Amino acid sequence: MNTVETDPAEAAGLNIKDYTDASLKFLGTFEFDAPPKDIWPMITEGSNIAKWFPIIYAGKHARGTAKTEESCEVGSKRMCKTIGMGTLDETFLYFDPLKVSAYSLKNPIMPVKDHAAVMHLEEFEPGKTRMTWAHYFNYRGLLQRHFFPFMMTMFMNMGIKKLARTVGGKGGRVRAV
Repeated sequence: MNTVETDPAEAAGLNIKDYTDASLKFLGTFEFDAPPKDIWPMITEGSNIAKWFPIIYAGKHARGTAKTEESCEVGSKRMCKTIGMGTLDETFLYFDPLKVSAYSLKNPIMPVKDHAAVMHLEEFEPGKTRMTWAHYFNYRGLLQRHFFPFMMTMFMNMGIKKLARTVGGKGGRVRAV
């Protein structure tokens, strides 16, 4: 196994323990026929996420945390409104433009706590981007604990497939680990 498979945060240059003690639960690696500069706004700007992630219908940065969607920084907030799960309250934990975005997520309906996600982009060939998306969290409560991995990986895979159709490339798959 390579570093991305065993510790995707480390492969992105982060020590995940700086952000959460939770273990890796979801992992996906994707390939797109577009450079990081074209993928980056699609995965960091809330309004763009709503274009490809199936249950998100609106997204924006919360007032007072970023001057524009392009000017994210550590501590910036992003709010994504979902169909059926309320609002995802996200806080950027780490932000290295065109390379790494790490964020935490809070939502009273989702059965997760201590969440941290890492999205790592690398240009593996000129004009082609490999993206790794890793989610670390602990489960809370008993409801949805067994259905949640199936449901979320399904939505994430549907979204990545749509993103790949939009920017080109073969995409990839998210899986529970």
